[in-house]
Amino acid sequence: MVRSGKNGDLHLKQIAYYKRTGEYHPTTLPSERSGIRRAAKKFIFKEKKLFYVGKDRKQNRLVIVSEEEKKKVLRECHENDTGAHHGISRTLTLVESNYYWTSVTNDVKQWVYACQHCQVAKNTVILAPKQHLLKVENPWSIVTVDLMGPFHASNRSHVYTLIMTDLFTKWVVILPLCDVSASEISKAIISIFFLYGPPQKIIMDQREEFIHEINVELCGLFGTKQIVISHTSQTVNPTESAPGTIKAFLSKHCLWLFLGYINNLLQTIFFVKWMVMIQACLPKF
Repeated sequence: MVRSGKNGDLHLKQIAYYKRTGEYHPTTLPSERSGIRRAAKKFIFKEKKLFYVGKDRKQNRLVIVSEEEKKKVLRECHENDTGAHHGISRTLTLVESNYYWTSVTNDVKQWVYACQHCQVAKNTVILAPKQHLLKVENPWSIVTVDLMGPFHASNRSHVYTLIMTDLFTKWVVILPLCDVSASEISKAIISIFFLYGPPQKIIMDQREEFIHEINVELCGLFGTKQIVISHTSQTVNPTESAPGTIKAFLSKHCLWLFLGYINNLLQTIFFVKWMVMIQACLPKF
């Protein structure tokens, strides 16, 4: 942990110096040496680059130090392929899935708040062109996958959730994730396949390159080909916002849990499915 008042970039430089040379950086105070040794265990060098792997060594996040690199990462993760801009939560998830620096959360918030495009969009009403909605005719034929997090780590090091929603029945499946790498996401999707079978299509709001990585992983693990597609290539009818409902529920009920959000996943799944059942029984006016 970075001591109060210390520059986070300097802290990372001291760790990198210690990992590379086995000695302390000249700026490292005697009182900081034990902290540098402990922190260094969460980092590794690969191809002359420093990566954050975490306490469990399951993460693989490139350490970013320079301000120019931070701006480049924030710009790439805040804007998607369609030109639209992500909010704070999605931007933070995308950044933390591949990159690490000490002030990342605060920097993402400031970047989004300062974004001129987002400020204009808040006060602009846009009439969207007519789009062809993807018709869903059968249960478990087309599903969406959303990612949520990071949350406080559970006792099993889970910090993210994968939410799979059947667009026909609104059935929701939620699984915990240790990270949001293509490999981890693919393994979670495969575990759902084993329970319910594979759908025809999976729609994700992710970059094309990342979706390609997931398709490659799924092909190797399960033999499926190009089952995951980008949300930009198909338009679905947003009749149910399961991820939004789940996010609100988790935020409200998991904030004070010391063991982390994972303890409330089953309760959340029940809540969402119960709400869908209630809405289905209400009279249509």
